[in-house]
Amino acid sequence: MRPRIGVAILHGIGTQRRGFADSFVATLAAALGKREVPAGSFAFEQVHWADVLAPAERLLLAESQRDGFLDWQPIRMFVIETLADAVAYRRGYPVEWDAYHQIHWEVYRSLALLEERLSDPLAPLVVIAHSLGSVIISDHVWDEQKRQGFGRTSFTRCETLSGIITFGSNIPLFTLGLPEVRCIKFPAATSPMPEATLAAARWRNYYDRDDVLGYPLRTLSESFRATVDADIEMTAGGPFTSWNPLSHNGYWSEHLFIDGVSEQLADLHLAHCGEGVELRTPAGVVQPSL
Repeated sequence: MRPRIGVAILHGIGTQRRGFADSFVATLAAALGKREVPAGSFAFEQVHWADVLAPAERLLLAESQRDGFLDWQPIRMFVIETLADAVAYRRGYPVEWDAYHQIHWEVYRSLALLEERLSDPLAPLVVIAHSLGSVIISDHVWDEQKRQGFGRTSFTRCETLSGIITFGSNIPLFTLGLPEVRCIKFPAATSPMPEATLAAARWRNYYDRDDVLGYPLRTLSESFRATVDADIEMTAGGPFTSWNPLSHNGYWSEHLFIDGVSEQLADLHLAHCGEGVELRTPAGVVQPSL
C-alpha cells in the first residue's frame, strides 16, 4: 500500500550518523502494529543536518591546537559540538547563504523527498524533533509562514503539518532577547487538511526535569500555551543517565515516549484515513484534480 502520512525526524545537537533514527523507526513501527495501524501507512524521512556544521567544528578543534596541545579533548569536542552547533546556526536571521540557510535547505530537501515518496502534496505531515532539531523545525515553519521559505508545494511549505512531537527541546533558550515570544501557527491557517484531520492535530512536548537542555514549552507565552497541547514530563535514559544531564539523549528508546508517539500517530491515521474523509479547501487554494 502507498503511505498516506509523512513523518520527518530531526536530530539534535552533537555528532550524528546517517540513519540516526533507524532503531527508533523500527521500534515505532512495531508499536503502531500493536495498535493495528496497517503496515506502510507512514513514510519516514530522517533529516540529517549535522554534516553542514561538522567539518567546520572538526577544523576548529584542530586549528586551536596549532600552537600547542590542549587538554580534555573529548570534553572540548563535546562543547564544540553542542555550543558551536547553536552559535553557528542562530546568529539572528541571516541575510547571506550561511549555516542557517544550508540547514534549512537540508530540511526542505528532506521534505521534498518525503513528498515524492508519498506522491501527494496534500498528505499530512508530522515532525518529530529532538533538541536543537525542535528549534530548527520551528524556525522552518515560521519562515514558511512569515518569510519566503524554500517550500513550493503545500507539503513542503508545511501547510499540511498535522502533528508535532518535540523532546528535549531547547526552544526557550532561543527566545531570550526577543521582544515578544510568539509561536508558529499550528495548524496553519491555509491548511488544506480535512476537518477530521485538523481535529486530531496535536503538538506534544516531552521533557525530563534532569535534562538541562530540555524544557516545557507551554510556559513560554500565551501563544505557546494555546498551540502546544501538552508538556509531558518523563524519565529519559538508563540507571547511569536518567538522573543527570546525560538524560538529554535518552528519550529515543523510552517506552513512555514510544507509546505516546505511536498513540498520536495512530489517532491521526484513524482521523485522516477513515471513511468519508473530504478535503477542506480554504479560500484562495485551488484543489488539484485527482
